[in-house]
Amino acid sequence: MVGSISAATIEDEREPLKFSDEFGRKFSFPFNACRTWEQMQASVKRVFVGLQVIGPLVQDGLFDILDPNGDIVGPDDWDSIVR
Repeated sequence: MVGSISAATIEDEREPLKFSDEFGRKFSFPFNACRTWEQMQASVKRVFVGLQVIGPLVQDGLFDILDPNGDIVGPDDWDSIVR
């Protein structure tokens, strides 16, 4: 019997994206939850709900995502950097 692996199965096995915030908290988001810039923004916003000072800023989209070199990754670059 020959088996096959669907694209969904391969995607599910991708490494999660790891983030840390200015407070030293660390997060892992499943790749499929951050495939697009919009999905990533929604994931980030969820973890900042309820934080009094920075939470509203994050909800307004006022945050930066940095790559491992400390360079800002913007919406136009997201699809080419995150694979």
